[in-house]
Formats: sequence, C-alpha cells, structure tokens
Amino acid sequence: MANILAVDDDEKIRDLLSTLLRRKGHHVLTASHGQKGIDVFRRERPDVTILDFEMPDMDGLAVLRQIREIDPHAPVIMLTGAGTEAREKEARELGVTDFLAKGFSLHELGATLTQILKRPIKKLERPHCSNDRLGEQEREHDSRGHREIGNCDLTRRDIRHDTGPH
Repeated sequence: MANILAVDDDEKIRDLLSTLLRRKGHHVLTASHGQKGIDVFRRERPDVTILDFEMPDMDGLAVLRQIREIDPHAPVIMLTGAGTEAREKEARELGVTDFLAKGFSLHELGATLTQILKRPIKKLERPHCSNDRLGEQEREHDSRGHREIGNCDLTRRDIRHDTGPH
C-alpha cells in the first residue's frame, strides 16, 4: 500500500491515524511537530502527507510551504478545525490536495486517500542524481521497491501523482 506521513501535535490524533491506516495496510510515519514533519518528509518522501493546520511553533501552512519547496506536487491532506476559511484559501493557493475536518469519519478518511492514491502517476522529469546521464547500469526492483539506474536510486517517492492537465 502507501507510505503515509501524519504530522499532528496531538498524540491522540497521531495514534488514531496510525492505527487506522496500518489496519488498511499502509506504512505510517508520524511526526509530533512541524519541523520533525519536514525532516521526515525530506528523508522518506511519503506518498501522502496528512498535516494538521494548528500546531505550536510551526503551523501547518509553514510546513506546507516547506513541503512545496521540496516537492511541488506531493499530495498533502490538511486537517482543519472551525473558522479556518482564510487559511484554507491560502493552503489552496499553496496546492494542498484536500482537506479533512477534524472529527472526520473513517469513511471520509478512506475515500479521500483512495481518491488521491488512484490518481495517475508520472515520473519526475529529472530525478536527483549524482551524475547528469543515467549510465548503463540497471537493476530490477530490490526488496524495498527501489530501482537503481546508473548512480540514481529511484523509488516510488520519485514518482508523483499527476494532477491532470498542466
């Protein structure tokens, strides 16, 4: 299934998301604050990030901005509370994929993830490699789903969900 990062300062929400998503077969990473979420995102490149709007020190919008600098097309679901319309507009401008209101149902979470994960995927036009040409070495997928081409180590994280016509 998918690698999903849940970033929320509320331990109960993180634990709930982790439990529910693992039961659905997903691999779940969690972060208790914004900077940790950015660090995990940068290192792991999850298929989907679930991000709380309201967190101390660094709010969800600041985290979303950082994620967009790392990967402009990474799917991000924002968890919202009451009275966040102006902030939701700003998140839309930053390219948030979807919103879930806190108190969401299991059905809403599942439907949102299914919709995001079913989107067509495309390879990044130019993967981050240590050389400019791919070279001739090529290896089939290893046990982690990685594929080595030249000096590049490509994973599903190097493939992004297509959001439609550009």
